[in-house]
Amino acid sequence: MSTNQHLVIPSEIQDYLDSLLREAGVEPLNEEVRQNMCEELYVELDRYTATKLMQHIPLEHMETFLKLQEEQTLAAEKEAFLAKHIPNINQVYLDSFLEFKTLYI
Repeated sequence: MSTNQHLVIPSEIQDYLDSLLREAGVEPLNEEVRQNMCEELYVELDRYTATKLMQHIPLEHMETFLKLQEEQTLAAEKEAFLAKHIPNINQVYLDSFLEFKTLYI
């Protein structure tokens, strides 16, 4: 990724990633390094969470989920799909974030 182009990370996720860096005792040299580290963690978190979600989506809806992922569908549309097909979606997210923290700290 170019240094001029940054990912847009939702503020709640940014706060979570910043807390991971603090808890791990990582003190970036400057703001640019911190932002790059958060972006790398964000990409990894997104992959990890998607994998966990796939474990909970009924097989008959997996193809649709993968299509939504590939097409860069709007977040609201993805969330509506997930909420419809994963009854305990909030718990899946919570567990994923806690597991991710354990893996990366």
